[in-house]
Amino acid sequence: KSMFEAERKELENVNIKPSKQRVIILKYLNEHLKEHHSVDDMYSYFKANKINLSLATIYNTINIFKDKKIISAVKMSNGEYRYEKNIDSHIHFECNKCNKVYNMNSMSEDFENKNEGFKIQEEHVLFTGVCPECK
Repeated sequence: KSMFEAERKELENVNIKPSKQRVIILKYLNEHLKEHHSVDDMYSYFKANKINLSLATIYNTINIFKDKKIISAVKMSNGEYRYEKNIDSHIHFECNKCNKVYNMNSMSEDFENKNEGFKIQEEHVLFTGVCPECK
């Protein structure tokens, strides 16, 4: 029971019933904080580790987590959504060579300074190019 105590508390704090499946998915996300995961990534991981979760269960859980703002989503250049625990304001850079996704500093303050009268409420920015490792 104590193994998933942190995840249980995290879910209860945002009024999500901590079902076994939700706790397992949240633990996965908590253990892979620096990465951006698609539902397919998660499904493959669970399958490889003999954890029986359906694609539908993962999609449903991810949508609940997104609605409660415990994860954020980024739409990649290929249209696929990836998810992460970082909910702070930030933007993304996707490398065209290695496909790695980087979190970058928010640009909203700079944007607002240069565009008088505009107030940003949400930031969904994806740059694509080549990262320093692949240059």
